[in-house]
Amino acid sequence: MKIGIVGGGFVGSTTAYAMVMRGIGGEILHDHRAILTVCTPMNDVADVSKVTVSLPHLVGGQGILATFPLPLNEGEQSALQKSARTIREVIDELERPSKGRK
Repeated sequence: MKIGIVGGGFVGSTTAYAMVMRGIGGEILHDHRAILTVCTPMNDVADVSKVTVSLPHLVGGQGILATFPLPLNEGEQSALQKSARTIREVIDELERPSKGRK
């Protein structure tokens, strides 16, 4: 699916978002099975546990059917691990009870 936006702003962005969601929704609703890059919780990404990142997945009527590992070089693997660790740190911080928050 190719998305083209003429102009910008709220209307253009909303239209593009709606088109993308219609495409993804159609793949799931009609069980067309497509490889899409989507965010989903993962048990392990680059040796970091329980993070949500955007990776290529086989998506169909039952949701995420398979995950495709990325062929990354050492630098890319290191960058992915750094990103996953940063996400994990933010999740841990948000899950930690803070003073004054119940």
